[in-house]
Amino acid sequence: MKRKIKSKLIEWKNSEDHVALLITGARQVGKTYIIEEFGKENYPNFLTINLMSESFEDGFWKGNASQLIQKITLRYSGFNIEKGESLLFLDEIQESPDAMIALKTLVAESTLDIIASGSLLGMQEKSSKSYPVGYVHEIRMHPMDFEEYLWALGMSEELTAYIRDHVSSAEPFDVHELHAIEEHYRRYLVIGGMPRPVLRSIESDDSGKFQEAQDDIIEGYRKDILAYADESIRGDVLRLLEIIPSELGKRNKRLMFKDIDGVANRGIREYREPIDWVSGSNFVTICRRLGAIERPLPKNASGSMFKMYMTDTGLLIRMYGESTLRAMMRKDLSVNEGAIAENSVCQMLTACSLKPYYYEVDKEVEVDFIAEIGAEICAIEVKSGKHRRARSLKKLMEMDSGKAVDRWIKFENGNIMITDDGVEHYPLFCAAFADLLASEKVTPWRTSSRSS
Repeated sequence: MKRKIKSKLIEWKNSEDHVALLITGARQVGKTYIIEEFGKENYPNFLTINLMSESFEDGFWKGNASQLIQKITLRYSGFNIEKGESLLFLDEIQESPDAMIALKTLVAESTLDIIASGSLLGMQEKSSKSYPVGYVHEIRMHPMDFEEYLWALGMSEELTAYIRDHVSSAEPFDVHELHAIEEHYRRYLVIGGMPRPVLRSIESDDSGKFQEAQDDIIEGYRKDILAYADESIRGDVLRLLEIIPSELGKRNKRLMFKDIDGVANRGIREYREPIDWVSGSNFVTICRRLGAIERPLPKNASGSMFKMYMTDTGLLIRMYGESTLRAMMRKDLSVNEGAIAENSVCQMLTACSLKPYYYEVDKEVEVDFIAEIGAEICAIEVKSGKHRRARSLKKLMEMDSGKAVDRWIKFENGNIMITDDGVEHYPLFCAAFADLLASEKVTPWRTSSRSS
C-alpha cells in the first residue's frame, strides 16, 4: 500500500538539519509498517526496537552518546553504525520517557539517523522534561486518504492525477466518471482508511472480514483507555469515545457536557482532562467554534465549545451499526443528520494538513467548517442530501462577520461548478484534495451560471 508520508520520510533523510523524526498518530494507521519499509529500502543498517514488547534494565537509556551507542550495539550485535547509512527506529516510544530523553543525546552526536513513533504521545506535554524540544521534527500520520485507498484498489497514479487535475482546475467530471468515483468513495467511507480493514476488503468480498478488523481497532482503543488513562478520568474518557456517534447524529453536533455522564451544570472545568486525553490519543479530531472569523483563527477558537469527529469515518460507521451501513449501500449519505459526510470531510481536511473550525451565530448561521487553505479563509458547507441550497453561506455573505471570508465552498452530491454568487461546488470526495484548492493552484473553470 503506497502511502504519501513516504515522501516526507525521504525529504527528512535528505535534509541537512538532521534532527530525529517523531511520527505520531492513532494506533493502526500504519506507522510501524511504513517506517520499517522505508528503513529497509534506504539504509544498509536498520534496527527496530519496540519499546512496548522489549524490556530494558534500569539506566539502559541513560548516559552520553558514546555510552548509549555502545549499549545498543552490544545488545544488537548485527547493527552497524555508519553515518548516513544507519537508521534506528524506536517504536512505541511513549513507553519509555528515558528513551525519549535519549533522543536529544543521540541527535546531538549525529552519528546515526533516528525515527521514533508513538500512538499516545499527544497526551505528553511538550514542555515536560521527557520531550526533547528542538531535537525532533514531529509529523502526524493519518488513516489512508481517498487517493491512497484508490491506489490500494489498483488504480494508477496517472488516473488519480486525472482526478486531481479536475479539482485543481475546477473542471467538471464526465458524468460516467463522476458516478464511478462516487461509488469508490461510498465504499471508502464504509471501509475507512485504516490499512488492515482496507486490506481485508481487498482480499475478500465478505464485509464481515473488514468489519472484524474495525471491531479489533475500536476494542484496541478501549483497551488503551483502560491501560493508560488515569483511573480518575477513565470512565469519562470511555464515555467520550462512546457518545461521539450520538453527538454527531444531532442537528447541532456540538458536544454537550451533560451527555457525558448525565449530570447537569458541569462544563469544561470538570471535563478538560478527559477531553485533552481523548484528543491527544488521536482517536478523535476536535473542531472548535470560532468566536469571530478573524486572523489568527486559533486565537478566536473557543476552549469550551467544540465538535468531536472520529479520526476514521469507517470506524464511525461501524459504531453506528448495520442500519447505517445499509443506508450507505442505498447511497444515502444524509443518514444521521449528515454526520457521515461531515465526519468524512473533517477527516479529509485534516489529512490535507488543514485545521478546521466551525462558526455559528445563534440559529441563523451554522457553517460546518472554517479553514485556511493557502493564504485564504474559506467557509465550507457539507451537503449530503439532494438539497443544494447554502443558506448559512448566503447569510454569512451578507453579515459583517463574513467580510473576512475569502472563498465560499460546498462539498455535496453533484459535479464541480462555480455559480454566479461565487460559491464553489465540489463533489464530496474532492475534500480529499482540499490542499489543491489554494488559489495559487486553482485556475477556475466556470461551469455553470445556475444559482445554488
